[in-house]
Amino acid sequence: MRRLLLGVVGIVSGLLLLGSIRGSSFVQRGDAQLADELVITRLAAHWCEAVAAHDAGSIDLLSKRSQSYYPSLQRLALLADADELVGLDPIDQLQVMFLRLMLKPEELKAMDARELLAFALSHGLIGQDLRRSDVLREVVVRSDSAEGRLYKFGHEDQPDRGLQYFVKEDGDWRIDLRGELSRLRGDFGAFLGRSGLSPSEAAFFIL
Repeated sequence: MRRLLLGVVGIVSGLLLLGSIRGSSFVQRGDAQLADELVITRLAAHWCEAVAAHDAGSIDLLSKRSQSYYPSLQRLALLADADELVGLDPIDQLQVMFLRLMLKPEELKAMDARELLAFALSHGLIGQDLRRSDVLREVVVRSDSAEGRLYKFGHEDQPDRGLQYFVKEDGDWRIDLRGELSRLRGDFGAFLGRSGLSPSEAAFFIL
């Protein structure tokens, strides 16, 4: 009987220890999740402030892929022929054409990635809907990617129509421009629906 009781006590102790370890792991994961959400929320606020100021330094907030977006459009604006332009995503095509129309070739060629981003921000090619007082909520973290929704001026009843996206690179969270470009694609699609124009006709109309 004594051995049986000792055995039961041992089993119970083991289960309690296992539960304690699991509970500690859950708390740690929960703490890490909350820490990521806080960092992402602050990053979004910093991005909104930088966009509003047309700050070229905001490129440091972007993911590597997002940092290369406007330099890739710069190459197309300088070198692409009509066939290559027609094959682009409509939003990329519009951005390329805006760069061609708004800048002289020598001016465009001389711009680095920071200057290109600052130009895009100052001329409303991206970020025109962002405000300093926008607040990120509904943050969802999935390993090395995350998303959230901005609420205009921080008002609970004014959610943005699109999401903001984030990626984790080398241990740090960065802005993914997919959110800005998705919003533009949504706006362009809505314009197509209202106007009844083809994508190429709509692009020509906007230009």
